[in-house]
Amino acid sequence: MDVHRTPHERFADLPGYPYAPHYADVDGLRLHHLDEGSGPTVLCFHGEPSWSYLYRHMLDALVATGHRVVCPDLVGFGRSDKPTDPGWYTYERHVETMTAHIDHLTWSGIRSYIGGFCPRLVECPQQHQSQENRQESTQPDEAPRSSTF
Repeated sequence: MDVHRTPHERFADLPGYPYAPHYADVDGLRLHHLDEGSGPTVLCFHGEPSWSYLYRHMLDALVATGHRVVCPDLVGFGRSDKPTDPGWYTYERHVETMTAHIDHLTWSGIRSYIGGFCPRLVECPQQHQSQENRQESTQPDEAPRSSTF
């Protein structure tokens, strides 16, 4: 598969974005995520056409309140690889790839998630959510809601 990988120097000195990159290899693709802090995990999905840079204003505040914050970049966005074949990009493939991406991470239990790309990405963290943990979701077109999985 042909992919474009944005050169590292393109991300140098971005205002308000001092975070170290982290990567996971999924199906031959290098996928990026931020991973800051410790404690209950807040998983932040970006929307389109954004990337993890979207959460630069929230990340430090969440870490300061005792949370681990993980912000993955979807395939084709930010520091993640970008397949050059437009046919690669399907809704289902994004869900499958993101699920595999977060499977690579070590979890202490996802406490909350914030999402913008699509409601089905909410399925990704459910397998990492314990029954006793409360999970809060925010989608762009609705007020925050809580649910237990």
